[in-house]
Amino acid sequence: MSKLPFFEFTLILLATCSLQGCQMNSRQAAVEEESRQLEIANRELQKQVEQSEQMLAEQDRQLEALRNADSNPFTTASASKIQLTAATEETQVSWGSVTAIQIHRLTSGLVPGNVGSERILNIVLQPVDETLELVKVAGELTLTASVVSSDGETRQIAMRTWSITDSRKLWTRGLVSSGFHLQLALPKLPTTVELQETDERLLVTASLDVGRDRVFSTSELFDIE
Repeated sequence: MSKLPFFEFTLILLATCSLQGCQMNSRQAAVEEESRQLEIANRELQKQVEQSEQMLAEQDRQLEALRNADSNPFTTASASKIQLTAATEETQVSWGSVTAIQIHRLTSGLVPGNVGSERILNIVLQPVDETLELVKVAGELTLTASVVSSDGETRQIAMRTWSITDSRKLWTRGLVSSGFHLQLALPKLPTTVELQETDERLLVTASLDVGRDRVFSTSELFDIE
């Protein structure tokens, strides 16, 4: 078997390395191009999400203006030279059928927080009609937590509000319970020993404002464990 001259062998080796290098460069270029395209698509999707959120917020401002108008809240009107669109029949029915709100006790309560002894108040709030059927409706939400002693003394420890647009994002339909899923971070609560001395409990008050002076509220007492 004849051997290739050293010069020819070197040329073949260099050509092979060059070909492999070109293939690697080609694959790298393809990966980089795909990455750029994904980044462009991601930015475009993010832009669309932001635009959709802005449109939703604008629609909610219009809905709120309609609800608070002196005339029929579900007729086309204009405010500040902005043409407002009439609410759908479904929205009218939902808005008008709410008669109360309730806290779903089985899925509400205190859960551990992420920082030290902080705890999170998790509340599932449900708007209902006169037959206690769940009604999906948007509105401004307020959640307040207070500590109540055995002698009736109350001190507020936390409060949070959500806009009508926020309320849409907070609505969740689950297997056990559906409604607004609200969370409120609480400061350090009394220890078990301190509770034995003061017999304090947690008073939770929630409210839903759907406009035109229609504000519904409810309160529940929870044990501090």
